[in-house]
Amino acid sequence: MSAQTYTARPDSIRVTTDDGVALPRHKFSVDDCFHMVETGVFSHDYRFELLDGEIVPISPKGAMHITVQAALIKALGKTCPDSVMFAAEPTIKVTDTQFVEPDLFIWPASIRADGINLCDALLVIEIATTSLAVDLGRKAKIYAAGGAPEFWVIDTAKLLIHVHRDPTADGYRS
Repeated sequence: MSAQTYTARPDSIRVTTDDGVALPRHKFSVDDCFHMVETGVFSHDYRFELLDGEIVPISPKGAMHITVQAALIKALGKTCPDSVMFAAEPTIKVTDTQFVEPDLFIWPASIRADGINLCDALLVIEIATTSLAVDLGRKAKIYAAGGAPEFWVIDTAKLLIHVHRDPTADGYRS
């Protein structure tokens, strides 16, 4: 196995972090992340998503998140026809620098799990306890740009479902 070499940016190019401090940054690819898991840089149980090349850790689930997710899984298991599949927290590659792990993903059974894309979704669900702002903002734009036709964000604090439909490249129209 050969080592990968990264070339530093010239000093004239500065990338600014969200907190306003100028620091050099590296944009990771999906392949970089999978390689880091395979080689032990990240453990297999370390949960994260790759959003626009940035590694974003996923917060541990609280009791309310688990309760809502379990209730949805139970209901889906009882009501989904054989023509539909669903999975909890599948890793879905969106682009070369993005993958997401929605809390629930529902798609036609005619599509193999190793070939699903956001545009194949019948419904994508995120359950938000601490991630509401990210799920309603950044992640909604990612799901819309990827073509997921319907995206729900369940706010566990208010037990409110934000339903997004009609995706465009810039977000959902409704």
